[in-house]
Amino acid sequence: MKEFTGHVGYSVRPSERRKGYAKRMLAKALDFLKSFGFDEIGVSCIPSNEASKKTILANGGEYIETVFLECDQVDLERYRIRLN
Repeated sequence: MKEFTGHVGYSVRPSERRKGYAKRMLAKALDFLKSFGFDEIGVSCIPSNEASKKTILANGGEYIETVFLECDQVDLERYRIRLN
């Protein structure tokens, strides 16, 4: 997980999208992980998922690289979020 998918996953019901819920869910997850002593977390998304990219970037995500996840035959964009 550390090398590909990351520490956090989230999903928003289609009828509730574009309301800021994902941004707030990720922010709450970051607070939770920080309380456990994490200083940096990884999160990833499929390159075509613009909404997820925006969510990650809005929460301080820094692009690392794009990797190919062989078991699922899909590219993933990897991001790092520093918890200061």
